[in-house]
Amino acid sequence: MISTYHDLLEQVLRLPLQDRGTLAALVIDSLDDACESLSQEELNREWEAELQERLEAYRSGRAKGIPLQEVVRRLSEPLDDR
Repeated sequence: MISTYHDLLEQVLRLPLQDRGTLAALVIDSLDDACESLSQEELNREWEAELQERLEAYRSGRAKGIPLQEVVRRLSEPLDDR
């Protein structure tokens, strides 16, 4: 059994490209299905709550930011190097 998110991610990233794409599409579809049952107002409230939680985590030190240069560097790496 997969014990953590990171274990799952490692296994998924080892899949062939075609399988990863299929899996990604299925996950995205499941998010679309979940969101379709919410009104725009409910979605906005959910996003607002998420943003507030992330901001509080950052301000309290529970989460840390990543400098823009590091983000750009990581996004510039080929996927195989991640």
